[in-house]
Amino acid sequence: RQRQMCIETVIEESLRRNAKSILPSRLASLSKQCGLPYSSVKINSSQGRWGSCSARKDINLSYYLVLLPSHLIDYVLLHELCHTREMNHSERFWVLLNQFTEGKALALRGELRKYRTEFRILYCQDSAIVLAHLCQHAGTVVTMRWHGCANMVAQT
Repeated sequence: RQRQMCIETVIEESLRRNAKSILPSRLASLSKQCGLPYSSVKINSSQGRWGSCSARKDINLSYYLVLLPSHLIDYVLLHELCHTREMNHSERFWVLLNQFTEGKALALRGELRKYRTEFRILYCQDSAIVLAHLCQHAGTVVTMRWHGCANMVAQT
């Protein structure tokens, strides 16, 4: 059990590091491209939601986002950026989001709903840990190689 807790900690730190290196720059790029400025971005371990946007235009993103396919990461980032202009899910919000998703906002929302903000260790064997990113229809399996609890590199 202690080994599994150590592995979970290392995986979570790896997700956090990856998210901090990927998500803020992608958010900045999409913000500039769409003309939707925000105040700040924070990466957290939220399991209740992929992201949120405050009335002050502060955006919070779950580090679990990095487990999603890239088009769904962009969808979540665009969704939160649209909240900087429309703070609700009114028709105006969806019209705005559709402008930046080629009219696919609702389809992307449906696809995103298949995923969960969590993972579980399926099995550990030698130096390979197989994780399942929980999905209703088909789990995304990610293999991670590790050496002890201090060094882990994610591979897909």
